[in-house]
Amino acid sequence: MWKLWVIMSMIAMLANFGKVLIVKQQCQHIDSWLLIFYARLVSAIVLLLFWYFLDYDLPRNLTFWGVTLVTALLTLAASILYVESIKKGQLSVVVPIQASVPLFMIVVTMIAYHEIPNRYALLSILVIVISIGYILVVTTKKSTVTRSKSVNFSVLLSLVAAALFGLSTVLDRVAIATVVNGALVYSAYWNLISALLMVPQFLVSKKATVMFNAPIAFYSFLTLMAFVFQQFAVQYSLAIDNGVTYVKTIVMIHIALVALAGFLMLKEKTSRGVLVAGLMTLMASISLLYRCQT
Repeated sequence: MWKLWVIMSMIAMLANFGKVLIVKQQCQHIDSWLLIFYARLVSAIVLLLFWYFLDYDLPRNLTFWGVTLVTALLTLAASILYVESIKKGQLSVVVPIQASVPLFMIVVTMIAYHEIPNRYALLSILVIVISIGYILVVTTKKSTVTRSKSVNFSVLLSLVAAALFGLSTVLDRVAIATVVNGALVYSAYWNLISALLMVPQFLVSKKATVMFNAPIAFYSFLTLMAFVFQQFAVQYSLAIDNGVTYVKTIVMIHIALVALAGFLMLKEKTSRGVLVAGLMTLMASISLLYRCQT
């Protein structure tokens, strides 16, 4: 039977898959920062109402608040860059770049915690990274895949976002470990701080006139699901060395699904090599999933 943290990771993976499709198909006309603001605000309201009815005390740990503020800033920047890359580029190109997140996480955990994945997990992660490296080379050299400078730029945006996501996900573990019921508490206040950081821009922007609608609501719901279940997965994997990296790698399985959706559903013209690289990413992620159970 699958371990609980793996199940949580897979739910987060499916929610992330839905988020990307919603952005690409129904949110093109909505500013990236505004879309993210609504998602953070809705998540904060839902989670804080949940805690209100449970009569939960405000966390007093300074480490918790400091780390939560830093991760909110990092993830805010990463989310805006990632959404912009999705809008400007091809799903089958920009989304697989996010598979490099575990590589950045490995570097951080090795430096901060001296944790190294076992050889099987490391091999799976390396296959993912090699596949992403191939996609990066192809998208910068072959006109059949990348036909404009804006698409090249979208690849760079996605890569920078991946680095920021990698760092912030490792820091998630720090905040969650400092309080009781860390996953839900951290999720609630992380979303609240994120929304508050965006309020000034919301108030002064003329583009804030976009009303809360069905696509935004659906994106907000999926964002809440993706974040909360990822944090639960992190919480339940705290006892495992480099567990947070395994969690994020499983969540990243959604990139292969998105790449296939871009090819099959949106009829994106993508080279065979990029599709093979996406398939390798999926296979390596499944291999990692299997190793996590043994």
